[in-house]
Amino acid sequence: MRTRGLVLAAVALVAAGVVAGTSGWSKLDNRPLTRLDSARLLYSARQSDTARLRFAQVEEPARLPATVADTVVRGLTPTGVEELLRAMKFTYKAVDKQPQPTWAVGYGAYSGFLVLNDRVGDSSSYTAVQFYATFRPTQKPALETINSWNRGKRFCRAWMDDQETAALAHDLDLERGVTKGTIEQAIWIFTASTARFADLLEPRN
Repeated sequence: MRTRGLVLAAVALVAAGVVAGTSGWSKLDNRPLTRLDSARLLYSARQSDTARLRFAQVEEPARLPATVADTVVRGLTPTGVEELLRAMKFTYKAVDKQPQPTWAVGYGAYSGFLVLNDRVGDSSSYTAVQFYATFRPTQKPALETINSWNRGKRFCRAWMDDQETAALAHDLDLERGVTKGTIEQAIWIFTASTARFADLLEPRN
């Protein structure tokens, strides 16, 4: 398998100690994202002197206990988000000084954000959650490539964030009530989608 030069724009999880061990993250290159203090992470192929990204499969997911997954919620608090991420064994770190509660999350082999939206009055509960990541491949993504994703894939939408950066997002509305299992499934849908989107932008041989 050849290595690829795909760059994922995300929060500096390495500096925070969130991605560690044999993960392979090797370089930080600062690049601000809208409203988010962030850095670009390059995932290096092992035994390679070049800063490139090697494709990695999403790990086998950890599942919530059935009694937890069946719990119906109509909103999430920051504490509730972190409880879910811990139960699902995701790496994460809160991103400070943002308009909405925001976390940098390790989505499988990639990284992105989880953002709570639509606050309920003055409470600590929010009725919408967004999963978000940006990607900068070696070559500028073609609009047709982005459009092909939106035509052929479900759940997650894609767009060009700027001339060289593609973005992927998935939104989940909680207001009418969903189970925690539904939220869990949304997280895994986004985790799998980040890997598939990266492969679309820069296919493997």
